[in-house]
Amino acid sequence: MQRGSKGKDAECGTSRSMGGTPIDLNDLPIFAKVGVTSLIVVRLRARTQNLGFIALVRTNSGKPAYTEDDLHLVQDLADRAALAIDTGRLLEALERRVAERTSALELQNKELEAFASSVSHDLRSPLRVIDGFSRILEEDHGATLDGDAKRAVAAIRRNARQMSQLVDDLLRLSRTGYEAIELAHVAMGPLVEAVVAGVRSEHRDHVPDIRIHPLPDAIGSAELLRQVWINLIGNAAKYTRGREPGIVQIAGERTRAEVRYTVTDNGVGFDPAQTDKLFTIFHRLHSASEFEGTGVGLALVQRIVVRHGGRVWAEGRPGSGATFGFALPAS
Repeated sequence: MQRGSKGKDAECGTSRSMGGTPIDLNDLPIFAKVGVTSLIVVRLRARTQNLGFIALVRTNSGKPAYTEDDLHLVQDLADRAALAIDTGRLLEALERRVAERTSALELQNKELEAFASSVSHDLRSPLRVIDGFSRILEEDHGATLDGDAKRAVAAIRRNARQMSQLVDDLLRLSRTGYEAIELAHVAMGPLVEAVVAGVRSEHRDHVPDIRIHPLPDAIGSAELLRQVWINLIGNAAKYTRGREPGIVQIAGERTRAEVRYTVTDNGVGFDPAQTDKLFTIFHRLHSASEFEGTGVGLALVQRIVVRHGGRVWAEGRPGSGATFGFALPAS
């Protein structure tokens, strides 16, 4: 870094480097030719790299020479400029890496979707065959089968249907992890009423008293949130089986930060020590002989809600019912 001076060195027309070595500007032909009377040169450095220089030149001998304060000011500007240039380069590199990672992720998602669809198709085909032939055996030869054989055929068909449902649930869970979410205004009241109508139709052998309280609207994917309600309300109806009367309460509230929804039942409940495991895939608190299910529903609920930027929770006690809730960002 160098400074031309008309102060102490005015008579000899010299410049002093920061190291103290005098430089006579008159010894540099280019400066003499253009009439340079004062000069400041500072280096642009960032992370030990030289990015360039900033030079200030004064050619009017009628103006005062640059001072030490001028030098410090220019150096400060140079440091700020170097930082800005370096930051810009880092951001550009980061954006490039993000674009590359995004492209790679999109490719992986497409491959994952193709793989999941292939596995789903390959699994469904033999399951349909198993269920179909079991049904033929049951319908055409049921009269000749003894009690054990009939129970065996029924078990085959039941497990085939459960396996098919598991494949559907896993495929849905997989797709929820990478499919884009299109956010829109969701009228939660009508959506829940439609889901409740479907649950009542499905649980005709035991239809609990489902009470829907006023529900605030939300921002999200109506299709995905419908799946959340199907799982939560369906579970509440299932686990109130045997309760007379079985009661399910659906409620919601809006706060400044989020919109909260709860599904409360008076069913079998669960051990609070198991709360952290409830939303883990394949984790079941009750055996399949007690309550049907694949162990994927609550994991799917959590994934959908988290992808909306929300959270889930559960409260319950054995024999005293349970409450499952989820919250979505208010905006």
